[in-house]
Amino acid sequence: MNLDSASLPHRFQQSYEEVIARLREIVSDLRPSMLRYGLKLALEELADSLSDRNQNIVELTANVQADGDWRYPEPIENNLYRIVQEACGNALKYAQTKTIRITG
Repeated sequence: MNLDSASLPHRFQQSYEEVIARLREIVSDLRPSMLRYGLKLALEELADSLSDRNQNIVELTANVQADGDWRYPEPIENNLYRIVQEACGNALKYAQTKTIRITG
């Protein structure tokens, strides 16, 4: 960390940046920060994030309706988010899907 980045090999720098990016993804997946603002926004952000990670090869959309400021209790929102996250991950990993629609 104390080394001048110019003195490090390009391949090392590239690998380091990839590791940092992946760690940020893992940390954000532990407790998605958007859940603070509600399930609707968190699921929309999940769709955007998965779309970016898959280089926009897969069409991911989230159409979640919300009744004003009403919210589910935090554990329920967290569980619903995890269920949708896992379902999307399975569809991407095992089904070679081209389209995922999150609707609710």
